Amino acid sequence: MSHIRQRGWSGLPDAEWIPRATEAGFVIITGDRNERTRGYTVNDLKAMGARVILLGQFWDHMNRWQRAKWLVRNIERLVDLAKKMDPGTVYLINRRAIARSL
Repeated sequence: MSHIRQRGWSGLPDAEWIPRATEAGFVIITGDRNERTRGYTVNDLKAMGARVILLGQFWDHMNRWQRAKWLVRNIERLVDLAKKMDPGTVYLINRRAIARSL
């Protein structure tokens, strides 16, 4: 059994789907800030040209319903941020959807 945070995009391991998503031009939004489970450091993500939005620690303390409400409330901010992101950009988002560049 695999740790849920080590699987994404159709159940692929992070080491497979993150490069694929990056090559396809997707912005990755994740609550997995742990470089050990993700397998990539922030510098690795930047070097591969990924555009990543990391959800802050607040995300870990929300249940599924709270997470869904937060996403609906902040989706426009996330989309606006994603549209402005250059390849190799990583942001950390706080509860108020304020972005800090890493």
